[in-house]
Amino acid sequence: MNSIPSDTIYFLADMEDHEARFKAFVNPLIGQQKQAIVFTPHIETIKKEVELLKQKGINCAGYSSEVDYEIRDGIRDQFENGEIQILYATPLMYFVNREEFFPRFVRKQLSEGNLAYIVFDDAKFLYKYNFDGFGFHSYHDFAKLKDFAPNLHWKVIVDPVCREKLEEISKILRLNEPTINMALPTFSKLKSMESLGTLENLEKVLKCSPLKQPVSRIVSQNVQLENLPKIEEIRN
Repeated sequence: MNSIPSDTIYFLADMEDHEARFKAFVNPLIGQQKQAIVFTPHIETIKKEVELLKQKGINCAGYSSEVDYEIRDGIRDQFENGEIQILYATPLMYFVNREEFFPRFVRKQLSEGNLAYIVFDDAKFLYKYNFDGFGFHSYHDFAKLKDFAPNLHWKVIVDPVCREKLEEISKILRLNEPTINMALPTFSKLKSMESLGTLENLEKVLKCSPLKQPVSRIVSQNVQLENLPKIEEIRN
């Protein structure tokens, strides 16, 4: 009997670092026949990353309230036919689609084993809106997707703001023994960060893991954790 694979939480020092983001959930798909669905609350992120990925020759699409109904129907068909490898969608498309077209579509992809993994971007929104309200279902409903594909790997993207919310995020999504990966920017990127408070948050993240899991390190642009410059060095 195969064991259920662990899920992954990716800490990104800079949520606008698209290359670091792609290393987490795009690059592993290259050369595979599998697909992925990326849930992100930010329509601008969808527009930007779909454009960037298309420039790289990767078939992808965005699925949000800004997309006409007829086009959404076509996107679902294209994904099912394998013409789209990465589908970006806002969580609201899953929660408030009265006809249940999109939720049924997602559950079908999971049940048929078409996905390499599912991605939840900017996870602070998972605990910020993890309640029922405004006619929407709770974000806890996402966890029910685990029942359709218990062996599917889930990737969760967080920033340093979420440092003390990892347990809560893990419980909301029913993550399976999640490991924590960290993608760090280059020294020049760190030096250009506007807020030292952001750097201090990042330093705290590097010093402790609230989940007490082994830290598997993915390092953006060849920066090693042990060589991360101290805040004093960046200040100078």
